[in-house]
Amino acid sequence: MGRIFVLLVAILFCCVQPARAIPQFSRLTGVHCDACHSAQRATTDLGDFYRRNGFRMPNLGIHSTPLFSVIGSAGTHSGSAALGTSPQLTQKLYAFLTARLSREVVAGYEYYHARDGQFFIDTNQPFVQFSTRGSFAGSPIRVFVGSPALPLPVDTDAYRQTISRYAIYDQTVGVNPFSLSSARNAASLGVGSQVRGPSATLVVAPGVDQRSKFATAGSDRMFEAHEAVGGLVIGGYQYTGTRATGKVYDAFVRRAIVTDYYIGKLAVETLAQTGYNSSPFGNGVGVASSGGYAQLRYLFPERISATARYDGVSQSRAGGFRRSLTVSASRPIAHGLTLQLEDVVRTARKTTHTLNVQVGFGVANTRVGSAAY
Repeated sequence: MGRIFVLLVAILFCCVQPARAIPQFSRLTGVHCDACHSAQRATTDLGDFYRRNGFRMPNLGIHSTPLFSVIGSAGTHSGSAALGTSPQLTQKLYAFLTARLSREVVAGYEYYHARDGQFFIDTNQPFVQFSTRGSFAGSPIRVFVGSPALPLPVDTDAYRQTISRYAIYDQTVGVNPFSLSSARNAASLGVGSQVRGPSATLVVAPGVDQRSKFATAGSDRMFEAHEAVGGLVIGGYQYTGTRATGKVYDAFVRRAIVTDYYIGKLAVETLAQTGYNSSPFGNGVGVASSGGYAQLRYLFPERISATARYDGVSQSRAGGFRRSLTVSASRPIAHGLTLQLEDVVRTARKTTHTLNVQVGFGVANTRVGSAAY
């Protein structure tokens, strides 16, 4: 797959013809395009904030007014008699503060907390971002230092479109705790618009995971590239790193090809990933892994958003094949409040159903405010 990945990147940067913007904000957050655009496709305050802050949400206020937002959710998911689990509460909280230091420099602070059964994350991180208005072949250059979200095709945490998590991004192999959804300090360098034409991002991070028992082992590196042509996005990424899992260190790689298509109120999103760990148990025995998802999203009248996703992950040793089908629907029930219902059918050794119910909220000091969430 390495040759395929190199060929894909070459194709992306050969195809530099002009392209219409894709619904990047909508595909990452699940928020309807009208939150950022008027009926005439002009950019609203929220859309302008989002664009000027390197497509992070939310962005700076007008005339350098700092922006602050809080989004979160609380809910429950049913237990499984087959697995001997009981109903559990879920919670998520994300706070974001930004301030513009100059025309090109933005500073901010993020706090993220989530708990869902055994899954737990609690991070806080200041960050600084520098971005030009176009200097390399007419494309902007972005430099970010802090705890950036990895340039994955969907947001895995704060703005995730479903209550259930993406299995491929949470996949770990052996005793190596690495997953693509893990929070980490990092620095990134990007070139090109993320919503039209070719774009590429390089991320470098210490080779260690949050709450890991292993010492730092070198640096992780991720390279992502994609081409946006009209409503079609074709891209891929490669992530490499090393962990001190035992007497023999584990060198690992994850490679993926991404294809997304957007037409009207419909989004079709697919990802196929392969991976290899040279020594995930510290004994020098390698393990191959693979997985991906196929996802459909549609916006119905009355701002009812529906998502159907098929996930699958596999490992060649001590893992087997696991798959799931997620069907989810959400609707605003009040200003800044959204109700979401979801059913997840998982199949491994046994088939189980999990019913998720969640109420989400969002507030921000933009003119659009919490209605945008």
